[in-house]
Amino acid sequence: MCTCERALELISLGLDGEWKEEERQELEEHLAHCGDCRALARELEEAHVLLSELEEEEVPEGFRAAVMD
Repeated sequence: MCTCERALELISLGLDGEWKEEERQELEEHLAHCGDCRALARELEEAHVLLSELEEEEVPEGFRAAVMD
């Protein structure tokens, strides 16, 4: 049986598009029985979608150097 810790790893892999079929099945079985992980998976998927919709911003000249200093 998949643990919640393992489920989080699998959720992350799925968001990165790196699932193997058996990993997807393992996660689905866990989510069918774990409401907490099911809710977390839903929240992370929503965040992933929202982040992908953000526009890239230009970094002002000298910003990187200022941060590194």
